[in-house]
Amino acid sequence: MPQLLHDVHTHADLVVLMPETQMLALGWPLPEKAQAEIDDKKRKPSKDIRVDAMRDAIERAQRTSARAGVARPCWCSRPSA
Repeated sequence: MPQLLHDVHTHADLVVLMPETQMLALGWPLPEKAQAEIDDKKRKPSKDIRVDAMRDAIERAQRTSARAGVARPCWCSRPSA
């Protein structure tokens, strides 16, 4: 059975925005800077999507080629407690 790209967390054009707590729960790697800050106890993993992550995603979208055509957003709500 072929592995889906989101299962292996790799693809040149894959950008995922989700809260850091959710990324950790799903086993997704955090950006190096965020992981270093959390490891150094400078802050806790965020329960919300961080502004820096959104800025990075926008910057990446503006400079990457449009091979796939369009971005496909997923649902944008916080999971219920």
